[in-house]
Amino acid sequence: MPKLTLELETVTPLFMAGAEPDTGAELRPSSFRGAMRYWLRAWAGATSIGHNLDKLRSSEARIFGDAGQTGASTVVVIIKTPDDFRYQRFSSQRPPSTPQWKSSGHDYLFWSMKRSGNKPDRWAVEPNQRFSLVLGPRPGAENADKAFRQGAVALWLLTHLGGLGSRSRRTGGSLQAVKASGNPDLPPFVIRSYDGQELARELETGLAVFRQAAGKSVKPTRGFDVLHPDVCRIWVVAEEKPWTDWLDAVQGIGSQLRNFRSQLPPKERQVFGLPLQKVSKDRRASPVHLRVTRLRNGTMVGVVVLFMSQFQAESDRPDYTRIEEFVGVFSKQWEVTGW
Repeated sequence: MPKLTLELETVTPLFMAGAEPDTGAELRPSSFRGAMRYWLRAWAGATSIGHNLDKLRSSEARIFGDAGQTGASTVVVIIKTPDDFRYQRFSSQRPPSTPQWKSSGHDYLFWSMKRSGNKPDRWAVEPNQRFSLVLGPRPGAENADKAFRQGAVALWLLTHLGGLGSRSRRTGGSLQAVKASGNPDLPPFVIRSYDGQELARELETGLAVFRQAAGKSVKPTRGFDVLHPDVCRIWVVAEEKPWTDWLDAVQGIGSQLRNFRSQLPPKERQVFGLPLQKVSKDRRASPVHLRVTRLRNGTMVGVVVLFMSQFQAESDRPDYTRIEEFVGVFSKQWEVTGW
């Protein structure tokens, strides 16, 4: 039977836990499947099935399972961690030069992980921790080979564009493969680029393969996050002085986001997500995914993914040009185009 084995590394703190989040972190296969389900839906949204929500839900259920008639997931995710796998609590990373009233970039992005009321600081898997993930089809399941390949596509997207766990849209839980075996004829899982421009082209090549595999292009729906160049934009960002480790990158990205948002009128900040004090108590996930990727030379870059979904009436649609302006504050930006 086909099988994909990845050695994954946590690039940034991964805030994930089980039923008792206050007592420790925990890598859970179900959380991986949930994140993979999100990215597979984004990919499928650019195909004809994306316009039929019933078919889309049924397809997801066949691959990742549900609590109804479909039952167990067709793809199996197995996580193996070494004995010396390390965890840590959230710890403030305020540089000495930061004024007391201003949060650091790290603390700004991970603010909800810090102590609040009776809740202690949240636990996370430390950065630079390696573990193995095995993806394979469940024995005896129907259409197992097809489901396995689709699961592998979702895993590629997760490890190149997204993150896992709490604060995953704000650089938390950035993961990437350092070794891969059993690759099911997909673009490489291990990053091969030495600079941001190369990474942009590497992402472009991978996404182009998936777009071609999806078949005839259709006008994408805007009812949810969809990986289609008409409703999704992707950039690689960096600064003139390279980020040398994960904390450099998180501090840099967080500081730029904090400074940019602080200059916007309160109502215009809602493009980055809700709730927002003095604007709305409604909840809406940010359309922007921020992640950190380690290049082959050891330096770090950021990846910004913008899903231009339609959450409200067209007349009330957030001004997504604000996101483009945010990307422009970095001294280096490369947009992923041509996919």
